[in-house]
Amino acid sequence: MSVQDLCAVVGAVTGVLSFIWTIFQQNEIKRIKNQSYLKNSGFVEKNSKAGGDIAGRDIKK
Repeated sequence: MSVQDLCAVVGAVTGVLSFIWTIFQQNEIKRIKNQSYLKNSGFVEKNSKAGGDIAGRDIKK
């Protein structure tokens, strides 16, 4: 194998790895944005409060 062949192989492998890494990073960013969106919209809090209210009413009866 010549030096040029070696460089071509290393370049190809690096390109594929960076491509996979980019996709992985995009998925992580989406997941984090979804979590923070749910927290900011109060979706999680509203549901937990509603659950508490329903449980509280059930216990009082």
